[in-house]
Amino acid sequence: MSEYFTHISEGSGEKTGQMLNTLGASASGIVIALAACPYYALCLIIYLPIATFFMNRFTKVIIGGVMDKFEINA
Repeated sequence: MSEYFTHISEGSGEKTGQMLNTLGASASGIVIALAACPYYALCLIIYLPIATFFMNRFTKVIIGGVMDKFEINA
């Protein structure tokens, strides 16, 4: 299944492909987790929006720092 996601990601462009690959891996991981241990998986899914928010903020801070460094070097 992973091979198909890789082919789709290569054919659709780097950013879109990376997003599709991540979404596919996340969705399949959630399905497997719900099948194996649903109560624990549901408890962890509650934290998914919070983790997504913090990762987005962290990414913006890192990108801002890198852009500042580029401006200093230029």
